Amino acid sequence: MVSPHVWAQHAASGVALDAAGLIALAELKIILRRTAISGTATFVDALVLCPGIHGQQDATSLNGGEYPMTANITTNYVFRVENQATVAYLQSVGKTGHLTSLLVSPVLQPNLRFQRIVQLIGPPSAQATYFATVITTISAFSFVVVIKDYWTMGIFLMLIVARLLNVVIIHGRRDANWHGTKESGQDRWISMRGYVDDLKAVTSGQWLRELNTAESLMEGLAIVLVYLSAALASNGTQVGKVVILVLFMANAGLLTTSNGLIKSLYMKDRVVSLSGLRKPYSRRLDLAHELLHRAPEKDWALKLGLVNSVDGFLDLERSEKTVSAVQT
Repeated sequence: MVSPHVWAQHAASGVALDAAGLIALAELKIILRRTAISGTATFVDALVLCPGIHGQQDATSLNGGEYPMTANITTNYVFRVENQATVAYLQSVGKTGHLTSLLVSPVLQPNLRFQRIVQLIGPPSAQATYFATVITTISAFSFVVVIKDYWTMGIFLMLIVARLLNVVIIHGRRDANWHGTKESGQDRWISMRGYVDDLKAVTSGQWLRELNTAESLMEGLAIVLVYLSAALASNGTQVGKVVILVLFMANAGLLTTSNGLIKSLYMKDRVVSLSGLRKPYSRRLDLAHELLHRAPEKDWALKLGLVNSVDGFLDLERSEKTVSAVQT
């Protein structure tokens, strides 16, 4: 009877897979998007191995440098959305020429840590695909242990350590919790509703602070481990290389699906979710007039550039009321 180790040495011998480890270096943004959607990283993420591991700390770049203007229509206060993860979420849910309504509310804190992790993963469909990536990784590692492919086992461990280091760094960088004093490209319009403190938590201040010296060293070590695993992958058996290739491709698909199934943003113990259907407008002025009709203050629209003159809108509003009175 042929042992699993001997079989692994000779199986798939006709296929050249020496560069299989390079798939780990693919510049995919799957892990970055997962980090931004959940607003954090959990230690379970260490078992989610897919391309882009080395770039997780760049999750703050998903907004593409955009910091859109926004206004509080009850106070006339105009400011920019500084939270990069929130901006990225607004970009994904917004639709050109439409008003998208969002609701910002506190997240109910579960008692158990595992329940908290499950809550951040998203709805049941997203949870199923997410945990499928974890099961796939565990299964692949177990198979490599059975065939005694020690080089591939080492590569798995290096990638898991790299993921753990990134998780620790993300947890440390989330200390950037300033979002004001506590209080009681294309036109994609977003209307966000919620308590003032909740709105400020997801829009004001940084999402992740800058790396400190220790975190920079940890990030560097994580990146080196990923590149080292790619360089050493050629030393594994042919079967081990196939396992790595299939694992990364399968997990990339599963995690992308899981990300797509999540329709909410979790940020600083708040959840931002869609509220109602998107409403189309043929021009910006129509939107401005509708919002101005129901807003207690008017100057915010002028500051945002939605209208050229608030006085002109007030004159139009008076004339509409006069016409309505005459018709009555």
